[in-house]
Amino acid sequence: MQIFAGFKIPQDRLYRPDELYASDQGHLVASCAAIAPFRQGSKEVRAGLTFPGAPPLSLVIEHFENLLDLWDEPNHPGIEGDTLSKSLGMIYRALGARMSNLRNGEDDLDEDWDEAPEDVSASEVLDRFSEVACLWEDGEKRFWIPRYAFSVPVPFFGHRRAQLKLSESVADAGYEVLGRRSAVQASDVIDFLEELEFEYGDAPLPESMQSLVVSVLRLLDGDPSVGERANEIPLLTAAGRLFRPFLLFEDDDAYHRPYIHPDAVHVVHSQVSTNLSFQLGVPSLAQAIEERMAVRPELASDAELIQKCNRVQRTLHSSEFEAGIRRILRDRPEHGRIPDISWLRRIEIIPTLSFEIELWLAHEGRNA
Repeated sequence: MQIFAGFKIPQDRLYRPDELYASDQGHLVASCAAIAPFRQGSKEVRAGLTFPGAPPLSLVIEHFENLLDLWDEPNHPGIEGDTLSKSLGMIYRALGARMSNLRNGEDDLDEDWDEAPEDVSASEVLDRFSEVACLWEDGEKRFWIPRYAFSVPVPFFGHRRAQLKLSESVADAGYEVLGRRSAVQASDVIDFLEELEFEYGDAPLPESMQSLVVSVLRLLDGDPSVGERANEIPLLTAAGRLFRPFLLFEDDDAYHRPYIHPDAVHVVHSQVSTNLSFQLGVPSLAQAIEERMAVRPELASDAELIQKCNRVQRTLHSSEFEAGIRRILRDRPEHGRIPDISWLRRIEIIPTLSFEIELWLAHEGRNA
């Protein structure tokens, strides 16, 4: 009986036929039901002697949970990887055969399964295992939480997610029953980003992880659903950190950028799509920055400098200059209606010896 993972020696007593499962059901119930130590004959003979057929799903799930618990214990007591793989394959096939439309006519288990008691619903199974590492990756000998496993390749998630797909369709359907993803959705990307955000906090991500983040963010670009979850989606910053969009700015102010303290303003990483930033409501740094005089400047008394400033001021106030600006704006239809530029005539050019400018984020009212 050691061929069955998690096999538990039953109580030493006499058993009724309806208490003894056939040995070919051992992989499904070995930890929680008695297995007959003899062959039970044909299906008709078993039925005539009241031996049970396919076990109820509740019993299979109980055995499945026992195997998961045993594997979690140090050194996996009483379980070898290859034996476990075979038992799990039978369990996944049972779930797939009972709870999907797939059938394999050459498999006796699938034929018997139609007669098994329907005592657990698909939704109950999904809820029960949604956050349990229960999908087996045979090559690595490990279990995955269903929402971390996909039927399609997911290289952009690195080793934090996996493609799990069994060659046998009925067993593979069992993965679907347990909650494996058939495609990558926006919610999967957001879960991945939130996981990294929680793990790294305010610290920069390693270069390799930053590359993964850039790749997964591309999956969100153009997805109409992301705007509704804008505040839930961490974005990569130029410093390699993850911050929510409402804490970020689009890096579109090359003029002021060298004068801004790196920790004062967080800007979006250059490889993150500007379209995605726009979808998530990331504001423009150029539009948010304001220049303000720090102190009243000391006026210059140099006559030549004053004369030059007056000349520039007369040019700005001239009707010819205003007409030229209007013509430029009119020739650029993407700007739409020509804005009011009468303020040009109110500009004063004042010569100073020096002046000190402060940069402010106008929408937050703080120094940059």
